Amino acid sequence: MNTEPAAASRSTSGNPLLIFGVAALASLLFALKAIFAKLAYQMGAGAMTVLALRNLIALPVFLAVFWWTNRRAARRIEWSDWKLLLFLGFIGYYLASLLDFKGLEHISAGLERMVLLTYPAMVVFGTALVRRRLPRPGMVIAAMAAWGGIALAFAAEARSRTGSLREMTIGVSLVLLSAGCYAVFVYLCGEAVRRIGSVRFMAAACSISGMMILVHWGCISSPQALAELPSGVWMQGALLAILGTIIPSFLTGLGLKLAGAQKFAVIGTIGPVGTLILAWLFLGESIDLPRLAGFALTLCGGLGASLLREPEGTPQAPR
Repeated sequence: MNTEPAAASRSTSGNPLLIFGVAALASLLFALKAIFAKLAYQMGAGAMTVLALRNLIALPVFLAVFWWTNRRAARRIEWSDWKLLLFLGFIGYYLASLLDFKGLEHISAGLERMVLLTYPAMVVFGTALVRRRLPRPGMVIAAMAAWGGIALAFAAEARSRTGSLREMTIGVSLVLLSAGCYAVFVYLCGEAVRRIGSVRFMAAACSISGMMILVHWGCISSPQALAELPSGVWMQGALLAILGTIIPSFLTGLGLKLAGAQKFAVIGTIGPVGTLILAWLFLGESIDLPRLAGFALTLCGGLGASLLREPEGTPQAPR
């Protein structure tokens, strides 16, 4: 996330209700991603189909934003930047999204969101490993809380679900790999964001990943298959693209500008809570005391990791 001093200074003078509203709405809309995907799965669509619909609708918008910001930018993107953008688009939004959506086929939306909350701790521990420095004690505590919460929720879901433990383990493993890919993305993208600009970087990376997803889809299916999808799947794909991807990505940029990174992280805890409630309302997922306790632990761990140390210049883009 971007931690520019200018953003922090603006956060103190802005309208508090506006700041809260923008940051909370961005987080809540991102929380809808898993709900729309699971509803599409219930209608017979697979993960790649849902991703293809999402990117088919969102890609033109990100391409247009990239064209506009690139046209107005004083600095052109160099070949070294393009190579990094290609890698970051692949690992951060193509591979991470693919693993995440495949994982959602096996586990609940609430558990998926909890597992994803481990990525801030992964960033900090990865940074400590690369730089050969021990992580701070506070970070160790935050990571233990996040992992302990996942273990608690995993046990609660394993007891209550009818599916096999193997299937659930596969789902959690895929989402953990997704969180790991996104952690690598966060660690590497700071310098690129500073050189390219946050909006132009986000639009470029999302455009690259969108094209990769559509090429992947084209290799395993045909355009006719999309045309034959039920209207309900198309509707969920459109809602995922517009409400769960495009709008919150730009609201997040505005929220970071108004609030600064740390205040935005605190307000953004509404998103995971929203996932839990929305999954209960729309998907019939259970909310019990062990899940709530696990969720609270993971939320505290993820938030603590975000507040203890954040990579500078990292945009919070759609996942």
